[in-house]
Amino acid sequence: MELDGAPSDPSEVHLERPANPDHGEFSTNVALALAKRNGRNPRELAESLVGALSDAGLEHLESVETAGPGFVNFRLSPAWLHDVIGAVTGAGTDYGRSQTGEGTRVLVEFVSANPTGPVHAGHARGAAYGDALARLLAFCGYEVGREFYINDRGVQMEVFADSLAARPRRGATRRRLPGWLRLGLGCADARGRRARRVGVRVRVGPPAPGARRAQRHIRPLVLRT
Repeated sequence: MELDGAPSDPSEVHLERPANPDHGEFSTNVALALAKRNGRNPRELAESLVGALSDAGLEHLESVETAGPGFVNFRLSPAWLHDVIGAVTGAGTDYGRSQTGEGTRVLVEFVSANPTGPVHAGHARGAAYGDALARLLAFCGYEVGREFYINDRGVQMEVFADSLAARPRRGATRRRLPGWLRLGLGCADARGRRARRVGVRVRVGPPAPGARRAQRHIRPLVLRT
């Protein structure tokens, strides 16, 4: 059978699983979407589609029927599932691979935990989520770059270094320290404990351009406290 073109908006055509399994494995509203363009009654058009599909002898199509105002329901034979299992085992880890993104470069940046702040469960989630997304994109043919930015330069590292330098001796108080420095001290203490536990020395890298200028304003605050 011939139909007069596709609907103006392809998103109007749906192929979905019916809420009631008794209605088959799949259902489509294609007759409802095409009826007006073809000057046909939706139910009548659906019945014409059902007849054409039934006569086509399509593999794995057990039956097709009209429902409601013009829906078309499909019932598949169990053989289609068996064949899919064979295709999956035959292709192995390449099953589903595509070249959809061939020639397109994608950069996925994930985790990038701030080394001057506490590591939390969200960073672990970001690691798993970001890595899975990067693998999925690569599986679809994209050229994927992965970035984990280690933000270990700049003013924040200078503040972290000053926090280490200003750590009070045992029994000393922190109340006179600025709030931002007390927070840095908390991170320094926690990271120091972790480092000692695994036998790692806490080390601060070289300052970034402009950090020295900020340091001139930070150090007097530390010295005054």
